[in-house]
Amino acid sequence: MTTTPFRDRLRAGEALTGVFVKTPSHQVIELLAAGGIVDVAVIDTEHAPFDPSQLDAMLAVAHALELPCLVRVAAAAPTFLQAALDGGATGVLVPHVVTGAMAAQVSTWSRYGDGGRGYSGSTRSAGWGTRPMEQVLARAATSTTVVVQVEDVAAVDAVGDIASADGIDAVFIGMADLTVGLGCTDSTHPSVGSAVDSIVAAAQAAGCALSAISSGPADSAQWRRRGVMFVVESTDQARLRSR
Repeated sequence: MTTTPFRDRLRAGEALTGVFVKTPSHQVIELLAAGGIVDVAVIDTEHAPFDPSQLDAMLAVAHALELPCLVRVAAAAPTFLQAALDGGATGVLVPHVVTGAMAAQVSTWSRYGDGGRGYSGSTRSAGWGTRPMEQVLARAATSTTVVVQVEDVAAVDAVGDIASADGIDAVFIGMADLTVGLGCTDSTHPSVGSAVDSIVAAAQAAGCALSAISSGPADSAQWRRRGVMFVVESTDQARLRSR
């Protein structure tokens, strides 16, 4: 595994591969780390049945095996962000961010400081009380990764503001909800393609990294040709179904 922090690699525009983990099992995280086939695991607490103890166990294994791990939180709320980050997550993936102001608020909630993430030295992210505050704050400031999802029609015109918000490391294109929101049932519909083009152009103009979900390596290659370098290749469920 590379020793370069995930956030640095993301912001540098490296080609990164992840997978959505929807199965509440720490063994899935262990297998992903052992296989070395992904750069990051994305635990999906928005669309899968994780309870706090299951999430904690999975983050503990990811932390111990040095596998970067993002948590897709259930909603843009400080409680969810705090729990994921205190548990040792590398960062968060936040759904349904629709304005630049909302993106800025999410960034603030995800980081220490006035009005932001509450501090405790007795968490996994703080080394269970073994690290001085100065070290904990410095490490969080450089490594905490915040990715926001643009998946609402109202957000498409606001992508420039969202991507430019302080502390936003990447914009994730939420293809499924964007397709539904545009009244379509097929993500290849021209109106969806036009919206995606707008998102890509606005994020690139803001100098912000882009992310999206893909169905596999070939689809990932297509995204990367468009400048979307961080691709989440499907889900653990889909990989189990495949033949």
